[in-house]
Amino acid sequence: MDAINTLGARAIRDAIASREVSAVEIVDATFERIEALEERIHAFNQLTPYLARDAAARIDELVAAGESLPPLAGVPVGIKDNMINAGTEWEDDQEYRDEQIVWGREVEDIQDYCRELVGG
Repeated sequence: MDAINTLGARAIRDAIASREVSAVEIVDATFERIEALEERIHAFNQLTPYLARDAAARIDELVAAGESLPPLAGVPVGIKDNMINAGTEWEDDQEYRDEQIVWGREVEDIQDYCRELVGG
């Protein structure tokens, strides 16, 4: 698939569901793009490609088994991880919404996070 990094969230999820591309390929393309730009833009404090690849592999297993996918299955997300250090309040829930901003706390919570992100 050409230009993976130009696809929107719905196109990524649909491409994974239709087996046009795997979730692992999406992760690899995403981290290749980050690697190409990070030295210049410094957008991330910490990268966890091993967690992303594990989560992507689980999504690919769902696809292979013909299971239905969560709404944002395979869509890469960057989570700002320095909020607690910036003096903001910390909410220790699986997901937290502040108007249009939604946070998730860990990989195991991603389905609750995604469900909240798309409005329940």
